[in-house]
Amino acid sequence: MENNKGKESVVEKVMGTLSENRLFDEVTEQDFSENERVRGFSKVYGDVKTIHDSSEDINIEEASQGMRVVPDEEKLLMIEVKDGRMVPLSSDGLSSLSSSFNLNSGYIKKCLENDMYDLAAENINRWIEKSDKGRLLRLTDGRVDAVLSDRYSVFDDIDLLDTISPVFKSLDTNFLIKNKTVSPGIMKLRLVSENKIVVGPDELSLGIDIKNSRIGRSSIDVSFMLFRWACSNGMIFGRQDVAAFKRIHVGDVSELSNELTGVIELLPGKIDEVAETANYAYNKMLDHKDVRNIGSMMKSESLPKQLRDSYQEAYVNEVISDSVRMWDIINFLTHESKVYGVTSREKIEKMAGYIYTMGRK
Repeated sequence: MENNKGKESVVEKVMGTLSENRLFDEVTEQDFSENERVRGFSKVYGDVKTIHDSSEDINIEEASQGMRVVPDEEKLLMIEVKDGRMVPLSSDGLSSLSSSFNLNSGYIKKCLENDMYDLAAENINRWIEKSDKGRLLRLTDGRVDAVLSDRYSVFDDIDLLDTISPVFKSLDTNFLIKNKTVSPGIMKLRLVSENKIVVGPDELSLGIDIKNSRIGRSSIDVSFMLFRWACSNGMIFGRQDVAAFKRIHVGDVSELSNELTGVIELLPGKIDEVAETANYAYNKMLDHKDVRNIGSMMKSESLPKQLRDSYQEAYVNEVISDSVRMWDIINFLTHESKVYGVTSREKIEKMAGYIYTMGRK
């Protein structure tokens, strides 16, 4: 039987990596400019502007009349728009196209892995031909990254940065960007206050995670977080479906800037509450039942199996004493999260943040 693993890598090589599989990279001192209130911001803004300047939108009034998919041995699949222009798909674009027309993306990808480009195109076109709704195609460097509903409201990464920059500059503390993912598909930034609090042996800072996608891979999300300087770990407050601010790209976005500003301005006022909870969590001891329950929560939240197995081995199968410090489990999760892509890492850090809030009195 032929092994398709190699062919899958060919698809990814041609179409690129899905946005959610990108790592949440650490920002280095080389990315900092002098006299920045938010250190690292200029470099991020430049990267985002490069993507913005290479982007293009194509509006399709009616999908069945304005677009079709064409097989291509070199690019695998191309979209032909009404004027006859041919544009290739990225992996994000293929996923978005499949979602937009309620197709099984796994089946389409399997066709491509097995050189069945004609079959993949035929299946997609059958559903395109049934649609009388409009579509918005979003391109980067001439490649389709998204096939979106005509109801999609544009609020791009550069719009988000233009909104938050003056807000952070108005706060009484300096910030730096400690982690970033900047790509055509997703932008996520971790901004950390340079003011530190001490909990046990650890220096911590309050921070904020901001995420957006110009291609529909994410809503506009803002979450408060706690950063541990020793290992550059972070925990995000709230469960998987909770954020301090969350807004999908549909409807009127005219008030979005004011809404974002209001959320970010809440950050300094949370420092006392966070410090109190952190001290409680550091001293809180969990018994074996608590430890097992956390393992069950990790499974229910669909955290990566490899991580769950490591936790099981470290804290359930090999319990060193009758109790475990809550802080140690939090640090285990946030440390292990750093090897995962941005989406999985976020889920793990939110689990750590939820365990942390269990320490609230």
